[in-house]
Amino acid sequence: MDRQPPAYRLVRRPVRAAQAPVLDAAQAQVVSHAGGPLLVLAGPGTGKTTTIVETVADRIAGRGMDPSRVLVLTFSRKAAQELAACRGPADAAR
Repeated sequence: MDRQPPAYRLVRRPVRAAQAPVLDAAQAQVVSHAGGPLLVLAGPGTGKTTTIVETVADRIAGRGMDPSRVLVLTFSRKAAQELAACRGPADAAR
């Protein structure tokens, strides 16, 4: 019996690291907010989810905030799903 190699081969390509998005002045102001709670209101497609993700990332990576002390609330299931998709590898294990 001759064993033939399979006609196909599965290849896993390495995932490229995502580039940080370029924020406009208003988004950068939200990210650099040093106070407590912050309400971000804007129309559809204006980058609210991106701004929130960057704000949380800045608080955790740049300011040493404990991730378990972060609460992000959003107004729609779609936005909540987008936020959940942006979580890092440490949260993916949960």
